[in-house]
Amino acid sequence: MKFTERVRYYEAFDGYYRDDSSAPMVNMVAEGIQEHLEQANILVTKRC
Repeated sequence: MKFTERVRYYEAFDGYYRDDSSAPMVNMVAEGIQEHLEQANILVTKRC
């Protein structure tokens, strides 16, 4: 997680306990993975 997203992280974490919903945290992690995959794809594409 990025330091700049800490408020969103804490809200998602709180929501898990308050609302019994993991969806905000799962979405946040999925977005982070997607971002990293896009960056890796750019690096691989530049090398080819």
